[in-house]
Amino acid sequence: MEKTYSLGSEGIQQESERLNLGIDLLNDIFQSLLPPEVEETQASASAVADVGTGTGVWLLHMRAAYPQITTMDGFDLSAEKYPALDTLPNGVRLHVHDVRTPFPAELHGKYDIVHTRLLMYALTAANWPPAIENLVSLLRPNGWLVCEDVGYQTWTSIPASEAYARFLRLDMAASEAAGRDLTFSHRFPSLFRSAGLQSRDERTYFSWDHPDLQESVTPLMMRLHESSMKGAIVRGGVEGLRNEDDVEEVMRPIRKQIQEGLRLGFGIRRVWGRKGG
Repeated sequence: MEKTYSLGSEGIQQESERLNLGIDLLNDIFQSLLPPEVEETQASASAVADVGTGTGVWLLHMRAAYPQITTMDGFDLSAEKYPALDTLPNGVRLHVHDVRTPFPAELHGKYDIVHTRLLMYALTAANWPPAIENLVSLLRPNGWLVCEDVGYQTWTSIPASEAYARFLRLDMAASEAAGRDLTFSHRFPSLFRSAGLQSRDERTYFSWDHPDLQESVTPLMMRLHESSMKGAIVRGGVEGLRNEDDVEEVMRPIRKQIQEGLRLGFGIRRVWGRKGG
């Protein structure tokens, strides 16, 4: 199956660092590892899965916050960003699996909570429905699926910037060329309904609500954007984005404007639903 993830251009060490910084930033924005409704009803949870786990850092935060949960399994398309397995705390295990394909039968119905975060660049529009079905297959009766993702609709700059708007136009064009759904995060409720999940709820959190985090938000978004564009050119790019010179031409004026006070921000959508008993 063709790989659609396009954020590996930084190199493994740099990407792992960016992923860890991003997870910590999002934890600060959410101010919780899970939606309060899920936390309240899963006090006795014994098994959690994190799919698209990256470096496994979200599970490490969960291990510290919920020591009573005895099984914490992470899954990703590749193990290349995993820490040494002998450094993981008891109960945390990392595996290789592509969410676009069904999970092994022995994992079906195993988990009280299944979590995903930031699969925006990993899945095409056609991948999402089967991916959600595969995630739901992991849930026990009354288990929760929690999906958290960003989207183009909430990426903004203050003040308005034609240079940043140009990046957005090119990145969206590259995403469309790769087969991604530009509004996928707004499809979560319908995807959850189609998968039979109940007690669905959602909330969008905004980086702008945390001015104390702004010095971290803008540079991290710039790293994400540059990695995305470099990943796009590996796939052939789009008009105006074919090579590294094009990437630099896009990024240079944004960097200059940031030096002059431009700030970037985003929203992240958190959607959760419960499997029937």
